[in-house]
Amino acid sequence: MKSEDNMSESEIINFTRKMVIDHLHDHKKSLNRFAQDVEVLQPNLHVFVNGKGLSIKSLEKIWKYFNLKITQNKKRGIMK
Repeated sequence: MKSEDNMSESEIINFTRKMVIDHLHDHKKSLNRFAQDVEVLQPNLHVFVNGKGLSIKSLEKIWKYFNLKITQNKKRGIMK
């Protein structure tokens, strides 16, 4: 996996999706409970883990939960 500084937007989304799925599995946590913890609507989170997109605000909430930060470098068009 690339460092966060070199990840494209789609890589960020895929990385986040995998991180959420792994967390649910490792902690035997329900999607509903995780949605409450990160304050993202459960239907949106359900669609996200099944391959669809999620808003930047919701992604930021998930990354905050995992003590990570998303910033966008508009000049290069990537997120880090």
